[in-house]
Amino acid sequence: MAIPATCEQCGESFWADDAQGGQQSQCPHCGQATQVPPWQTPSGGKPAASPFLFAMVFAFLLLLCCVLPAVWVVLAARQVLP
Repeated sequence: MAIPATCEQCGESFWADDAQGGQQSQCPHCGQATQVPPWQTPSGGKPAASPFLFAMVFAFLLLLCCVLPAVWVVLAARQVLP
């Protein structure tokens, strides 16, 4: 992730690497050293939900609601299921 920072010298905004949080960084616009604010968790202290988790839940619901009933209908039509 990147941390938004503002140069104390020229006032330009830039993005600093999260490893630079709480440390000095060089402004890409004017070249002066400026303090990068410490990294903070987004949304007021709550960790952000992973996009992977949303994808897994969506895939599970898709399987549960669409794929399995379609397979059951095909197997029932072929008289494999009672």
